[in-house]
Amino acid sequence: MSAATLRSVNESLRDELARLRVLADSPPTNRRQTDDLRAFCAAYCDTLLAQQAFKRSQLYQVLAAGQEFRPVVERLSGHHGLIAFQLGRIRQAAAALQRDGQATGDLRQSLTELSALLEDHLSDEENHLLSGDDLVD
Repeated sequence: MSAATLRSVNESLRDELARLRVLADSPPTNRRQTDDLRAFCAAYCDTLLAQQAFKRSQLYQVLAAGQEFRPVVERLSGHHGLIAFQLGRIRQAAAALQRDGQATGDLRQSLTELSALLEDHLSDEENHLLSGDDLVD
């Protein structure tokens, strides 16, 4: 994976999360909007989990082989656990919308917390694993 690809994927994750937060800030007014918001939450969570699994199995494993990057990779891998926990909270909050389509407070809070965690993680990754247009060797 090139640095440009990683940056592009990270930017897409940021953009989609921002879009999801905008949608959650406007409580759904009908069942279809509720279902759409729930589906978007589920799709985003699935995408982020898949992306993290790829990084752990492909990118981080290779980088951790070198002593220089092991502490960074361990820190980034630790972020994945926190992010996964937050994604679970988002799924729960999105599921609650099925009972009450107006109950977006927990979802908004969970998305805000994920946004902070994810930005720290992606910035850390970009600042420590990318060098110019290449992944750090």
